[in-house]
Amino acid sequence: MIDRIIPPLVVAFTLTQATVQAEVPFLSADELKSDSSHIVVGKVQAVYSTSEERKNWQETSSVAEIMVSAVEKGHDINVGDTVYAHYWNKKWIGDGEPEPHSGGHRSVSKGEVVRAHLELKNGTYEVLLPNGFVSVKPDEETANATADKAAADDLAAIQGKWVRTVETNRGTFQILKVHNGNTTTLTITDSNGRVIEEKKSEFRLERTDNVHIFTFFNNAFTAGPSKGRSDNAPQSYIYRVTNDSFIEVRGIMIGDNSPLSAFTWKRLKE
Repeated sequence: MIDRIIPPLVVAFTLTQATVQAEVPFLSADELKSDSSHIVVGKVQAVYSTSEERKNWQETSSVAEIMVSAVEKGHDINVGDTVYAHYWNKKWIGDGEPEPHSGGHRSVSKGEVVRAHLELKNGTYEVLLPNGFVSVKPDEETANATADKAAADDLAAIQGKWVRTVETNRGTFQILKVHNGNTTTLTITDSNGRVIEEKKSEFRLERTDNVHIFTFFNNAFTAGPSKGRSDNAPQSYIYRVTNDSFIEVRGIMIGDNSPLSAFTWKRLKE
């Protein structure tokens, strides 16, 4: 588990904006998504705040401690991690009416489930201004958690070694692929065990209501006649894992002009 810990009582609160300014307009859903470096969903475990009075304003710097239940964008944060999200707001306490200003972020409270749109700055997760916190309904949180569990289950199901044999007029060849995390090493050997070709690639998994999709990319050939060559273009196929069989079907995805073919790999047990 990776904790982004920010001591709540020593958060340095600095406002680079002038006291007098126009209210910051709300970001649209598309702007929130594109402007964020990270988007997480989770329950607020605690809120730590410090306040001070400055020139007729009460300025508050806060850190929300969020237990992550879903990660929608960004790297280095996983389900179960704790993220500390910094935000601020200010309130007029002077006489009369203040001139146009920004009030900062919407506050959150302990126990609230939020979607936090964050920007990583100098090691701190800053909430996008002004509406980077979005409340999440309990049923949406459950759906996100269910989807994350399904994705984790799909990834776990394909881990390990898979093998198939190919008969050609040049002899019999064994193709071994090893899935480790989100990387694959594929090795082709002849009947004498000599390596004919080897390559490494990265992959991602997707699922629709009807099929599972395997997309691999960043192919790097490490042995054989193509050694040193790379092919970064993504390639996708439909797959299914049943017991100890991995079935892949190519040539059926939109944009895949390769001949229709199906292969069955058998799990190679340790």
